[in-house]
Amino acid sequence: MLKNTFIHTPGPGTKPEQKIWSSGIHSRNDLLKGDLFLFTPTKRDTLKRSTEESHEQLSKLNPDFFGTRMPSNQYWRIFPEFKESTSYLDIETTGLESLTNKIRTIALYDGSSIFTYIQGKNLDQFKEDIQKYKVLVIYNGKCFDVAFIKGFFGMELNQVHIDLRYLLRSLGYAGSLKGCEKKAGIDRGN
Repeated sequence: MLKNTFIHTPGPGTKPEQKIWSSGIHSRNDLLKGDLFLFTPTKRDTLKRSTEESHEQLSKLNPDFFGTRMPSNQYWRIFPEFKESTSYLDIETTGLESLTNKIRTIALYDGSSIFTYIQGKNLDQFKEDIQKYKVLVIYNGKCFDVAFIKGFFGMELNQVHIDLRYLLRSLGYAGSLKGCEKKAGIDRGN
């Protein structure tokens, strides 16, 4: 997906990107070969330079480059190129207030294995294991999980965070994760 988007380059938002695609430019290679008549010469040069820089950062497997250059509701575009270094994160706590409550469990799922960290057993191992991942997929994690982990462990989660809450809201699904699942026809069973 990052090879076919221009949203992380200076200037194009989603509407200008649609115009670029409509003009037949769908990738970096198309951009370098094509005529960007939609933009002034200065904007064309900026777009080409930033596309080259993006290509270089993608080859270095650096999702942070893209995460700092696109709106957070567009982070889903990062996933295809970085799915091998992505983990899904969820925490369970004793309450909602991070100052007075504790983390009971943390679950990580990397697409093939689930790792569970439990208070009183192996919770501290999470601090080391989370460093393996460059991208985290969360639900309402920016507001809750990430802040709670920071307060509990005193550590930053510097990975790119794809927060499904905002992505789902842009698709018309709002509320809790379970509520969104229900609206989408997903049944967890027991």
